[in-house]
Amino acid sequence: MKKNKLAMLALSGVLATSLVVGGATYALFSSSVSNENNVQAGTVIITSHRDDVPNVGPMFYTQSVAGQVGAMPTGEWAPGDKHTRGLFLENTGTLGAKLRTLTVLPTNSASQPVSAASTGADLQAYNDAILFANQSRVKIWEVKEYDPTRGFVPFTRMDGTDMDLVMDIINEGYKIWRLANPSADLESQEEVARLLNAVNAYLLERLNDRNSSVDNRLFNVVKMYDQPLINFVNTPYNASPFAIQLQPQEATLLAYTVEMGLRPPAGSGIDPNSFQGKSVYFTFGSKWEQSAHN
Repeated sequence: MKKNKLAMLALSGVLATSLVVGGATYALFSSSVSNENNVQAGTVIITSHRDDVPNVGPMFYTQSVAGQVGAMPTGEWAPGDKHTRGLFLENTGTLGAKLRTLTVLPTNSASQPVSAASTGADLQAYNDAILFANQSRVKIWEVKEYDPTRGFVPFTRMDGTDMDLVMDIINEGYKIWRLANPSADLESQEEVARLLNAVNAYLLERLNDRNSSVDNRLFNVVKMYDQPLINFVNTPYNASPFAIQLQPQEATLLAYTVEMGLRPPAGSGIDPNSFQGKSVYFTFGSKWEQSAHN
């Protein structure tokens, strides 16, 4: 056992999509966390929560059940759709932690992992998930709380309703920017900087104008990580360049934007109509480890 390394896995949400009009899918996911290689020197514990939502997750779902608090369903998905949902992460351990890898694991409707080795309905669920991942992108934004006089301030807890309001504004700001910049390459740092400036301006405008319970809190998007969704599927994706670290009792808010391509990638051979009548499910995972000596 390496005493200078702690790792933990946070299963952080489910993406459930359905492209059948009138056939919405609802998937419920309760997040779980585990940490490995604990040593007496301390622990790394990353917890996720939405204060007013009894069941944590799913991050994305097409419809809610009656009486569910803080629910913000997406409705059925169609090519070109973009949806953003948030995940609040807090380090409740005693050691500093850094984000090491991100994964997206295909599951069945019961949130059980599926793979190319599965059979029957589970194999179909896996193939559908891979098909979706091959024509979609995921953007991961880091959101910080901001004070005009003090700059960035420690992130205090927020309930699911307020979190979803911030996610909705980020999503709308991104859609407006993308409509005006359809060919922008978001793997270019210059384009990412322009996008962040535009989204932050939209955040400021909308948060100042809103009538909500966020109590005049302001937020800034400070980073954005954009990749094809398939890059995260099954294989841990190195998130070290994202440079997210949390000291004990610190928290951050990650926003996930999943964007289904308007059409399949050129040369992919994917039938544009191949998703009609299908539902796909993913579990988003994040792996954290002790930041010192790594």
